[in-house]
Amino acid sequence: MSIGGGKMANHIKYIDIHKFKGIKDINIYDMKSINIFVGDNNSGKTTILEAIKFFEKPFDYLSHLRLMSRKYNPRSIKYSKIKEIFNECKLENEININLESNGENYNLHIKGFEEEEIYFEDYELLGEDESNERTILEYTFNSEKREFILENRKKSRISLSKNNLKLINMGYAMPIDTYLEKSTLNAIDTVIKKGDKWKLIELLKIFDNSIIDINYTSDQEIYITTQDKSILSLSSFGDGLKKAIVLISKVMDAYNGVLLIDEIENGIHKDVLGKIFNEVIRNSKEYNTQIVATTHSREALEAILENLEHNLDDIALYRLENFRGKMYARRFSGQDAYEIIIEEGGDLR
Repeated sequence: MSIGGGKMANHIKYIDIHKFKGIKDINIYDMKSINIFVGDNNSGKTTILEAIKFFEKPFDYLSHLRLMSRKYNPRSIKYSKIKEIFNECKLENEININLESNGENYNLHIKGFEEEEIYFEDYELLGEDESNERTILEYTFNSEKREFILENRKKSRISLSKNNLKLINMGYAMPIDTYLEKSTLNAIDTVIKKGDKWKLIELLKIFDNSIIDINYTSDQEIYITTQDKSILSLSSFGDGLKKAIVLISKVMDAYNGVLLIDEIENGIHKDVLGKIFNEVIRNSKEYNTQIVATTHSREALEAILENLEHNLDDIALYRLENFRGKMYARRFSGQDAYEIIIEEGGDLR
């Protein structure tokens, strides 16, 4: 594993999205190491993260559909979710997404077709119950085309393609991660296996300087040890500590790649925002991880900008706006955002 050291990551340079979910057309250009999206509720911030996530494995249609549920590792997917990836939930609205990563241009085009099959036996119609509704998804990534058939049956099973191209190493931190014990456990396990538990302990000292260790039992109970040898359950700490653990582990796991963070401030108290974001930024530089995040919080923007005060060229802020029915991403450089928010006390949300 080759980890970056000096210059911060800038893997994705731009993304152009056409007819994906609620977005008809939008262009995100000149992306930096740290990219923050702000805007009103339902303005498309999370949708942009999802469009980027499609490029992790461009032909992994099952993970794309799971992403639409916005749940943690769902065991099932509603058949109606298929249409939700298309603008206005209409299959005829073909999806087209262009992305530049590490100097290479990529295109993902998705078509949808719906049809109904009627089954015959000995040339006799079996009846209406034997008809089967199905949707065909036609994926074209650059010049390679693949077709996937999804059937609307109670017992329908979908299998993954054995040859799933992985284009970019990506992580995705969702707001629900903060509240799921399994997500926190996976995060701790990731850090320990990388031999970086000491970094996690340093992070936890932000919340309690007496913490000297974190581990979990065979029955997956997470516990923390303090200097006076007290052993405390993770549940005795707040959500902010859990969110910090998840964020740092996902930064590490997305090494040489991209970490998508939805609602970066979720679960973190404003008093420790700056210290946690400092750790996220420092580790993203060490692990060569580009950050693409959304936020509703002015305090989060202030904390990020203050921690990048001497590296403002590494950040871009995008405010999503709707003008006369068309969506725009208004870009602010790190320097412009710093002057407006920190120096002038303005608000870009």
